[in-house]
Amino acid sequence: MINKKPMLDYLINIKKAGKDTYLIRGRETWVLNDVAEEVCMLSTGKNTVGEMSKLISTKFNEEENVVQDDIKELLLYFEQENIIKF
Repeated sequence: MINKKPMLDYLINIKKAGKDTYLIRGRETWVLNDVAEEVCMLSTGKNTVGEMSKLISTKFNEEENVVQDDIKELLLYFEQENIIKF
């Protein structure tokens, strides 16, 4: 999965409202935490999961292996929900 390049589905919108960030598809809505927001913003089909892990671990000052595990889990969920494609 490290070398895969996730891309958000074209029907997905990301909206900010106050402090919260939402992922919206039709009538479905997910509230994103800061890391999930970064993952979505980087899911353009140009960044690998490994590159995303490095960028996010640096931004949030966290260990890369921990961030990478979180990203993998999130992306697997997003893939099951048809939010992203590889």
